[in-house]
Amino acid sequence: MSILALSLGIASLIFAQTVVVPLAAVILGVFGLRDEPAGRGFAIWGIVLACVATFGWVFIVVAGALFSLPFILLGAAF
Repeated sequence: MSILALSLGIASLIFAQTVVVPLAAVILGVFGLRDEPAGRGFAIWGIVLACVATFGWVFIVVAGALFSLPFILLGAAF
């Protein structure tokens, strides 16, 4: 489970637009932390990468919305 969490954590950097991949990485990482003490590092990195990908995607969406908001408001004024 820990190796799968790490794999999904890496994949979530690419496929973070979906909620499924990062969520699966976090869930498998938590189960891997609990059940596999030898794979603790893999599980932790899987969780970290999934969270970074998710929050990075949210940041990009919010920044894009804030950047385009003045143009949308200016277009609505005319």
